Amino acid sequence: MPHLRVGLALTLGCLMLGCASQQSTVTQRHASQFDCSAGQLSVTEISDSVWLVKGCGPKATYLCTAKTTCVLESVEGGDTTVSPKE
Repeated sequence: MPHLRVGLALTLGCLMLGCASQQSTVTQRHASQFDCSAGQLSVTEISDSVWLVKGCGPKATYLCTAKTTCVLESVEGGDTTVSPKE
């Protein structure tokens, strides 16, 4: 039984780290793309690996396909006449 508990704890830890990594990646990407401070942003997971960012520049959604691979999916509001920096 101790091996089962250790395995379960490791699995849960990895899952939590994956979400934290995606959130961090999305935060840094939005801050860079829209010239914002990461501290200004509110980042929320709205569905599995889809993140909503608000707080500076336009609202944007990002889709993450891995822990640190996230792409801009949509932009809403703000100054949408300026393309985000890549």
